[in-house]
Amino acid sequence: GMSQGPRITTNYRNQWSSFSSGFVTRSINADMLLGKMGIGLLVTTNDAGPNSLSRTRFMLNISRSLQLNSHN
Repeated sequence: GMSQGPRITTNYRNQWSSFSSGFVTRSINADMLLGKMGIGLLVTTNDAGPNSLSRTRFMLNISRSLQLNSHN
């Protein structure tokens, strides 16, 4: 389960760093619980290759707690 407070995480990955133009990934994620719902945002940036091909993605996450029967 998730705690009541907001959570922020970051990630940095430098793959094949011995090459002059490897692959670099950076991301930041923030999420929090709002009653029985969870909401979050993930931003990821990838830089790849000698021409610095770059892509940034924004993703919204939503979850909901749902009781399926009286046993859970």
